[in-house]
Amino acid sequence: MDLIHCSLHARSSTRNRHENAIYFSDTDTLFGHDIAALSLSANLVVLAACESAAGSQFFGEGTFSLVRSFQLAGARHVVAGLWRIPEEA
Repeated sequence: MDLIHCSLHARSSTRNRHENAIYFSDTDTLFGHDIAALSLSANLVVLAACESAAGSQFFGEGTFSLVRSFQLAGARHVVAGLWRIPEEA
């Protein structure tokens, strides 16, 4: 797979890296640690979701965000945002 585009709801926590998640519905959630365990060969992942690049920062480790989860899963490049996206848009 060369491109993955996710346009959905997301949550990134600056306090607890285990709360980072994307939501497909009210009952279907994929957490960052679940994403990191996947085996992806995507050249590009686009996360069109609120604050998908935000996350917890750890000294010497960097930022634990959904971006990092997709990179650990094998995505070569990830495009994500640091801001909220209005649902009306």
